Amino acid sequence: MSYYQKYRPEKIADLDLGSARDSFLKMMKAGSISHAFLLVGPRGSGKTSSARILARMVNCERNTNLRRHPPTPKASEGHGESTNPRSLEEPCGICEACVSIKNGSAVDVIEIDAASNRGIDDIRNIREKARLAPVALKQKVYIIDEVHQLTSDSFNALLKILEEPPKHVMFILCTTEAVKVPMTIQSRCVVISFTKAKEEELVRALLRAAAGEALEVEEGALVALSRAVDGSFREAHKILEQIAMGSKKITKAMIAKVMEQVETGAVIKILELVRNGDQMGIVKEIRAIEEFGGNVERLVADLLGELRVEMEKGVKNGESIKKVDKKLMRRLMVIMPKIKSSPIAILPLELTLLQVSVLSGQGSGGGGKTKTEKKGVMLNSVQHRSEDKKLIPKQVRDDKIEVLDKSLEEEDVVMSEVSFEQIVKGWSDLLGRISPKNNSIAGLLRSAKPKEIHDKFLTIEVFYKFHKEQLEQEARRRIVEEEIKKLWGPISVRCVLGDKANQAIQKAPEHDNITAAVVDTEVLKAAEEIFGV
Repeated sequence: MSYYQKYRPEKIADLDLGSARDSFLKMMKAGSISHAFLLVGPRGSGKTSSARILARMVNCERNTNLRRHPPTPKASEGHGESTNPRSLEEPCGICEACVSIKNGSAVDVIEIDAASNRGIDDIRNIREKARLAPVALKQKVYIIDEVHQLTSDSFNALLKILEEPPKHVMFILCTTEAVKVPMTIQSRCVVISFTKAKEEELVRALLRAAAGEALEVEEGALVALSRAVDGSFREAHKILEQIAMGSKKITKAMIAKVMEQVETGAVIKILELVRNGDQMGIVKEIRAIEEFGGNVERLVADLLGELRVEMEKGVKNGESIKKVDKKLMRRLMVIMPKIKSSPIAILPLELTLLQVSVLSGQGSGGGGKTKTEKKGVMLNSVQHRSEDKKLIPKQVRDDKIEVLDKSLEEEDVVMSEVSFEQIVKGWSDLLGRISPKNNSIAGLLRSAKPKEIHDKFLTIEVFYKFHKEQLEQEARRRIVEEEIKKLWGPISVRCVLGDKANQAIQKAPEHDNITAAVVDTEVLKAAEEIFGV
């Protein structure tokens, strides 16, 4: 078991994040608890640990006086509720309920990842099962992680049970992006904010792990580690565990080596190379960082941090932001999630730096090369990873340039706002992209049409219930969203059932075979493409 899991806080008082701990302690003192919580904060800040503590608290056999809502005057007079209730107690950790929740065997505590269970059918399933009484515990607890990834229809389905929840159910929603959670959902929850951990909070958590593992820690080592992990408890524990695998003695030198931090001078040098359009210089610098074993995500964060400082300084001085800096900031934010999934972690960063340097309007080393020459330099840098450039035919080299140019155009589209008119005009392009990958989906979309786009949600109107059910399947919806992203940026899709086709059938006279034929043809064509008949 990893340190982060092994040394999770077991009680509210053990939470290392002071602001969250104080919020929960106030709630416990009041002696009542809400039916729904929204825990908001960055990754690794303790949201899931807090959710599990809450689940134990409401089910602990010690808390026999648990009340779900603050008492009203009528309740306190007519139903025996105490106007001065006893405070809720911490989970005891030894009763059957506490033990089963801690080891993950409690069937009444359900943890769900909204990233992979985001469809309306998933939430409807939760809603139906939530109404059933708990099997073994007092309270049935649903912990939904990354809740912001639910679709609009899923949020609407979740809202219904949050408005009128059964007394035996509690919902704990966790998210890193509160802005994507509708206000209708937020207003039904008690919102607890989690922030990045402070240096002293991280040290407190690390000391607990170090003591538990009998580690010998050099003075100042844990402080150095805390400063390097950007406020994440999980990241700090992971690095401490990595060092402890090789030695029971933890020193500042070991931490510096594992963190592989890039000096500020290297960050400034990279920015200068990009602004000057020096592609070969960028390749050499990236190669040096790669050989040193630098942390790519940390490097991206450092580059963004330096660009931000320069941007704010320019604003104070009344200067406009450099075009190349704006492009680089946007692209660095886009590639961050791609780094972990890349076979070569540093490659997305290298390609981004080279792309932006081409767009900088400067020549390699300030020489003012033409666009064609820049492509050549950029291609050479990509080919630099090949052991023998002679093995790459000319046609392949030309294809590489075309792919790079295409990726540049697609990323520019991603960062701009798309209008409904653009989607309507580009609908046939979308079908053309989807058809080679999945002809059945293209067939379904041919008999549908875009209806509206709002808040990064594209509504597609379909005219047959069968078509709607097919397009709402998770696998098919993802394919559509992936191709939409390439054309217009990250946009979620949802389907609504229109009545245009039905009206056409109902209103058409019995002898009007033309309208009916058109409708029948569309249905048959879609069916042929779906089932391959």
